[in-house]
Amino acid sequence: MDLKTFLYSVMAAACFTVWPFIMTRAGFNWQTAAVVLSLGTTAVFLPFYRQFEISTFALLVIGIGAALLNGAGHIFFQKIIASTRDTLDPVGNLATALIVVVMSQIVIMAIIQITKGAEKLTVLRAMGFLCAIGAVILLNIKQKP
Repeated sequence: MDLKTFLYSVMAAACFTVWPFIMTRAGFNWQTAAVVLSLGTTAVFLPFYRQFEISTFALLVIGIGAALLNGAGHIFFQKIIASTRDTLDPVGNLATALIVVVMSQIVIMAIIQITKGAEKLTVLRAMGFLCAIGAVILLNIKQKP
């Protein structure tokens, strides 16, 4: 990975990690939060919009499928934010939920790479899966104060 891609990755992670905490401060229900998030995201993209280009109908269908999955993911994500907002430790509970989301993404992406044949399941990779699952479990254990 080159330095530019690495920096973009860190900046994306920072944005994706911080915005849910800001959204909890708004106090919206999950439906309103999803719409506000979508409108705000669209507003950010509009200045960079140059040309609408779709080469085939099949690619349009694939793009719509990806957008539908993204929309479903945002519904689940907004429900996470809403469910943690009114708890005794909203920041801690949201942080733990975000860790589960990120660790799940890591495991799912690795599984996709392996099933596509892009990567092989090695002992080291299997240990990585176990560590990711272990991290989720350990981070969700409630400790007594």
